[in-house]
Amino acid sequence: MAYGTPAAQTTQKKRRTLTAAAKKKISARQTGKKHPHKGHATTASAKAKISAALKGRKHGPVSAATRAKLSAALRGKKRGPLSAAARAKLSAALRGKKRGPMSAEAKAKLSSKLKGRKMSADARAKLSARMKGKKRGPMSAATRARLASKLKGKKRGPMSAAARAKMSARMKGKKRPHHANRSPGRRRQVSAATRAKLSVRLTGRHHPGHRRGHRKVLRGRRHHYRTVIRTRSSRRRR
Repeated sequence: MAYGTPAAQTTQKKRRTLTAAAKKKISARQTGKKHPHKGHATTASAKAKISAALKGRKHGPVSAATRAKLSAALRGKKRGPLSAAARAKLSAALRGKKRGPMSAEAKAKLSSKLKGRKMSADARAKLSARMKGKKRGPMSAATRARLASKLKGKKRGPMSAAARAKMSARMKGKKRPHHANRSPGRRRQVSAATRAKLSVRLTGRHHPGHRRGHRKVLRGRRHHYRTVIRTRSSRRRR
């Protein structure tokens, strides 16, 4: 419903639907001029009035055309880093809020957007420092199943010398208990199905060092037996 005189109605309609030529004229006229309110700080009472007037208003969904216009207008513009006060405000506003589960479409978009990105050394160092000392809880069965299905069939290439050196430095000084010295409770954690799988996978395989070690043991025993026999025979002769 429209209110006011017909002249006011037509003026209001003209303002709402400006032509491209009219927009260009206004833009050319206002270019280089400063806004009259620039530099004037809004008072606390004015802010409170604006907040009260806008509270409860809900904006409808933005159309695809509007989103395209906004995207084209903001593309290439870089925003400066947020100040500490602004970050603190955002953190306080978002704290305790829980977001709903992401849809499959949103996950696919994020995945395609982040693919191929590599973190810098500085970012990796920050992540490492932040996560150090944090203990993660045990993974659920569903998470383990997801990881297993994702990694199944993937073959990793040979580790580089640098990676091996890092692993060696990290594991140095750590004691690993042998399987025989493990407690019965620790042994029970491996299920019968897992033991059967391991047995099937390792059947027929021989460790390259086992046979050599076995030979060394046998040689040592033979030498020991020979020395014992020699000493006994020498004593008898005396």
